[in-house]
Amino acid sequence: MVIRRFFVIFLFVLTIFNLFAVQFEFLNNSAKNISIGGSGISVFKDPSFTLLNPANLSLDKSLVSVYYEANSYLKIGTFFDLYERRFVFDPANVGVSFKFDDFSRVSLLFTSYLYDFDIPEITYKLFLFGFSRKIFPYLFIGGALGPVLGVNEYSLIPSFIVVLGSTLRFEDLVSTSLVFKSPFSVSYISPYYGSVYQTFPGVASLSGSFFIANNITVSLAIDVFLFNFLYAYSGYELFVLRNKVEDYISPKFGVIYYDSISGYRVMFGAYKSQIETLAESLSQYHLTFGATFFIRIYGFNEFEINFSLDDTSLLNFLYIAPRNLRKISLYVSGEVRF
Repeated sequence: MVIRRFFVIFLFVLTIFNLFAVQFEFLNNSAKNISIGGSGISVFKDPSFTLLNPANLSLDKSLVSVYYEANSYLKIGTFFDLYERRFVFDPANVGVSFKFDDFSRVSLLFTSYLYDFDIPEITYKLFLFGFSRKIFPYLFIGGALGPVLGVNEYSLIPSFIVVLGSTLRFEDLVSTSLVFKSPFSVSYISPYYGSVYQTFPGVASLSGSFFIANNITVSLAIDVFLFNFLYAYSGYELFVLRNKVEDYISPKFGVIYYDSISGYRVMFGAYKSQIETLAESLSQYHLTFGATFFIRIYGFNEFEINFSLDDTSLLNFLYIAPRNLRKISLYVSGEVRF
């Protein structure tokens, strides 16, 4: 018992100084969705929404839609170590969706979902198959499932995730969506910790978008984490207890200005997220901005290119230091429909 307590205290002290800290962060995908603070699960319909809200896929009336997205970020180290900077590039998301019939659509998506800042660093990749169907004039439903893979050089047993979504849409004026992502668990062999077992919580998301006037749409969303992360190795369970209601909730907000005549869309937003460590669950605050440009290409229905920026700050860094302070992410995506 004494050895166990010493082991846990030792790990806690290391975490305070940002060493061997078990840190997880949920990654966003879809440059357009990021532009409006992640609040777009009732708005957009590209193949990346196989993960975000598969119900929206049937909103796309094209025969085939192909989507590619790359992202990069600059992580500015810590408050006491500002010269530490790290630039990362990840060709993250590739997806395609097909018209199945007049009311249904299928999709395939390869995307990132979680990032592990621990040693060794792991990116959790998903390969999803999605299906969407219009069942009433204003109601769309969809689902997706597929394996979750932790990408590193060590062995890993894959898990599966299930995504269920619904969208109630009244033309382009009002739209609401409800999405559920199932929990999943993975295990792998780490040279640092031995046998590692991790469980990630399920997430329920509720969103609404409202056309205001003058080509402006406002979107609101909230993500609710259904329980805590679990991280266990060598017989020890180390997890973060989210003891405040706000730790389980991620509010999101966005504004869209769409000029259909000139062919562009300007967006901005804000949202709160949580990052998990051994010591505590920390809030991150995001300001986002983006733009979409529509390009007409002969032989295709439409081609669009999207840019978005996500400026992330950890405002309570003074409570435990050093701590990751700021991260600036750039997302670029292209989608062609024909």
